[in-house]
Amino acid sequence: MTDRDKIIITRIKQNKTINEIAQEIGISNKQLYDRILALKNKGFVLIRNITDNGDILYSFKNEPQEELICTQKLKLAAPNSFSAMLISDTHIGNELQNIKLLDKIYNYCQKQDIHIIINCGDLIDGNFSYGNQITADPIVQLDTLIKSYPFDKEILNIMCLGNHDYSAFKSCVDAKTLLENARPDFIPLGYGIGIINVESDQIILKHNINEFDFKPTGNKLVLEGHHHKASFINNRDGFIVNIPTLSKLSLGKHPFPGAIKMKLSFNIKGYINSGYFEQFIITNDLITVNESYFNFDFDHEILSESSVKPKIKAKINKPAFSRQIEKFNRKWRRN
Repeated sequence: MTDRDKIIITRIKQNKTINEIAQEIGISNKQLYDRILALKNKGFVLIRNITDNGDILYSFKNEPQEELICTQKLKLAAPNSFSAMLISDTHIGNELQNIKLLDKIYNYCQKQDIHIIINCGDLIDGNFSYGNQITADPIVQLDTLIKSYPFDKEILNIMCLGNHDYSAFKSCVDAKTLLENARPDFIPLGYGIGIINVESDQIILKHNINEFDFKPTGNKLVLEGHHHKASFINNRDGFIVNIPTLSKLSLGKHPFPGAIKMKLSFNIKGYINSGYFEQFIITNDLITVNESYFNFDFDHEILSESSVKPKIKAKINKPAFSRQIEKFNRKWRRN
């Protein structure tokens, strides 16, 4: 083990953030993240923790444990309030992609002091498309995503993966593993569903996948991609916020790409009690087209990963799957 690795371990045990450690030892956040991945490969069990001011902290576990696939704990920097930008369906690889829209989202978040972007799926176009593709190779699509997606060390991207991302998975390209290994600011959760545990409550991320048999999420706040248009629906599955597409792939539902700014308030017990949603269409700038306020009375039962994790019907070619991961990691992971 190098002296630098020993320093990193010491600083992690001192509860230093990634930004603080990188600055202290004089390396970039990406270089530090590569060192942490190398430590994981040597057997260290590290758990990632995030806060809504854009900080990442790691902690050590003395005993190995099965990692939850689709659950992420989020700590609030300031009590009782949480803000995030909601985007979805970028479809990188489709001829109707518009990567420059991500720059507009980042510029807005930087000006508005928003440190969390929630992306509800179909980051890439995968192995099938509505229309024509620039490239049909999921690895090339993911390469483009990683290179073109803006980076700010104070902005994190929590992602739920969609049916187009899963189409790549079925051909042995695991976007979840590859994105998580490639960049420290990418927090990919599960395929089709993810859970953010925040304060005493939960936010559900969702994206329909035909091959999955989804279980009910109960009376919760659900942020959902896939539909390519904005809407607010209150039914037995909870309060559903459908997020518009951040591409030109409107499917005839809306002529403009869009996004939603969300601000949640929590009561003294840590439960979500109200939400403000500002809907944008994006042309040369983000233009507000709707502002909505809602009061919530959610079920306070905490959902576990096993209670909502969908049944996967597709079969995976494991040897080919492993080769694709190794191929991608050779390109993006540096020890």
